[in-house]
Amino acid sequence: MNDTRTPVQGHLIDYLPTYRQEIVTHIMHTIVAGDSCSIVGASGMAKSNLFRHLLNPEVRQHYLGDAWRSYPFLAIDSHALTELSERAMYDLLLERLAAEIREQAVGEDLVAMAEELHQQALPSVDPLAWQRTFTKAVWAVMNADATRHLVFLFDQLDEVYETLNPRFFANLRAIRDQHKYRVSYVTFTRDVLPRISQAPESEEFYELLSPNVIGLGAYNREDAWTLLRRVGGRYGVEPDATLGDRLIALTGGHPGLLRAAYMTTLRGSLTLTEADLEAIQTLLANADVRTECLKLWENISEDERMALADVATGCELQQLEQGVVQLLRLKSLVMESRAGQATIFCRLFQDFVNQPEVLTTINIRLDRRSRKVWVKGKAVSPGLTAEEFALLSHLLERRGEICSKSELEALYPDVDTLIKQLREKIEFDPRRPKYIIAVRGQGFKLARATP
Repeated sequence: MNDTRTPVQGHLIDYLPTYRQEIVTHIMHTIVAGDSCSIVGASGMAKSNLFRHLLNPEVRQHYLGDAWRSYPFLAIDSHALTELSERAMYDLLLERLAAEIREQAVGEDLVAMAEELHQQALPSVDPLAWQRTFTKAVWAVMNADATRHLVFLFDQLDEVYETLNPRFFANLRAIRDQHKYRVSYVTFTRDVLPRISQAPESEEFYELLSPNVIGLGAYNREDAWTLLRRVGGRYGVEPDATLGDRLIALTGGHPGLLRAAYMTTLRGSLTLTEADLEAIQTLLANADVRTECLKLWENISEDERMALADVATGCELQQLEQGVVQLLRLKSLVMESRAGQATIFCRLFQDFVNQPEVLTTINIRLDRRSRKVWVKGKAVSPGLTAEEFALLSHLLERRGEICSKSELEALYPDVDTLIKQLREKIEFDPRRPKYIIAVRGQGFKLARATP
């Protein structure tokens, strides 16, 4: 198949219709049905590559056929924001909307109207004025052509979704409700949206996406080889077949890890031995490969890290908190072998997780089989009693949430004594607890993160 390159909004995009084919097919079917979807992928899984791939007109034509021009895709890259505010986001939305109208040459009057609305909004510092302007611009664009279906792609949305006033997302929901199945949103984030923001207005927006939450995992063999050929091509090198397959196997096809590992071989700074264990140790000793592992590790939450550490040390899936397991499966970071054993997606990252200096970055980790507990990588001694361990497990499953005094007393009648005993064992200074926090008049919670 020929590989063509097409400029898209300032980027040069490699066109391969088969790239992420299963996921792109799902996204396009969702859009044609008038729905929205949420793409969730861990660090290094090439979310932005997929974002740019969808913006390629040739890709849209490949999947949408002759109707593709009726589906303008608007690129909303959060990195393009001048500041994290509603005003800046509406400014970017209006700019992209006007640019798309201009590019499609749908009519000078409509282009002039969109640009005039944008110019009128610029002096205002009132977010509601920007909201009304954007809503009016969308209405005018949709009213001009009954076949038009606007698709908004939001890349790098995590911080925006957490920071922006939730009314911004409530307005996006209202716009979609006004135009029903002619407006779709596609979001790209590292985490599922309800874990980023629990505001009721944000939840209303998420309801549009929740039926189509798509996990972005590692590359399949075809996409992985495409990456190797593109990287090698920049250096005038054709990847060695044996080396390429081995790197794909060792990295599990994780785009960031695969690129870093291959680049080290191109520079001649790394030579792999035949034994996998030695090859993995060699890769982990390389600064670029280790940086990719650290990025992946540091961009997941502590409950995900703790679950990965448990899996790396042989814990069964049924012994883990199932909500976290489902999230790790969605991100394709944890898989289940044919024998039913939980495994991390590749041996390279599993061995990274198992390193003592990595495990010490987890505040609290526990093993439900042995009732052992580690705080910052150090085993708690003396060990916990059955009741202490049960209470800590309960708080850990509800990490960051306040567990009411009455709720805890129903499970553990002598909860105050148990809390005191737990603090004596797991806190560095029980008089100034950093982990088990008392919330006056309400109850207790386990802190999500500590210094």
